[in-house]
Amino acid sequence: MWYSPDNEPKDKNFDNLEQASCPVCKVAFGKRDLGEIYTAHCYECRATFTWFPWKLEPRAVLDKDEERKRCGCSSCEAKRKSI
Repeated sequence: MWYSPDNEPKDKNFDNLEQASCPVCKVAFGKRDLGEIYTAHCYECRATFTWFPWKLEPRAVLDKDEERKRCGCSSCEAKRKSI
């Protein structure tokens, strides 16, 4: 989470930061705060990884699975049929 210098919390614990990386190919995403949700996309694996607060393992959603999600409206059904 981004904090401006003016309203940065005084009790922010920088010991809760860890390096987030892709669990498959080990590409580094950056630092994440263990107490907050962190999401990153890996272009090598074509997946989006989401770390939830205080969890060490991320949840993964593959890009191909994300494309299949449709709401069922006529516009989405037309897109699905054209694929």
